[in-house]
Amino acid sequence: MPRAKRNALREKGQIQKELVHYNVFRLKKEVSLSNAEFANLLGFSPTTVAAWEKGSRGITLKALSMISEVLNVDISEFYKPRTDDIVVDEDPRKAKLSKLQSLLYDYSLQELDHFIDTVTSINALMSRQTH
Repeated sequence: MPRAKRNALREKGQIQKELVHYNVFRLKKEVSLSNAEFANLLGFSPTTVAAWEKGSRGITLKALSMISEVLNVDISEFYKPRTDDIVVDEDPRKAKLSKLQSLLYDYSLQELDHFIDTVTSINALMSRQTH
């Protein structure tokens, strides 16, 4: 598998993990449960719940199933997109450039030079076609 694709999949998995953690603790907060109460209802230690909340420990599918029962929500609630970080007026190119930067970060200088040369050539061809 090409490095860029591996990096993109890794990034997508990390984003998914962060989304699940965010939604679990957003929903826990909505029902006003402390970490100790939440841990007790789930049968986990408060240390485990705190590690989940910090994101230092992953939440297994079995635990997610238990959490959905305790919070009385469908498991799909944990995968709903965040709405608190949507920026309306942001330049859409900024997000795309940031994604491109993260994909290219692991490439060697030689690979980056080749990429830049290729993009420059494509840009020149496109400029000629529009004139």
